[in-house]
Amino acid sequence: GTTAQACHCSAGPEDTLDVSCEAKNCVFNDNSKCHADKITISGNGAKHESQTECGSFECGCK
Repeated sequence: GTTAQACHCSAGPEDTLDVSCEAKNCVFNDNSKCHADKITISGNGAKHESQTECGSFECGCK
């Protein structure tokens, strides 16, 4: 097969993804799954994952 077939590149983007969430106070965290419409990652210039954070986080603190 071709590379496009092997990686499913011709299929286009996924409409939904199952994204785990560990942010306890985020309004988008529902049972450890992220339900934000748009997920962004913050950490401009990060060299390691520990230097990044969820840019979509919204505090649901009361």
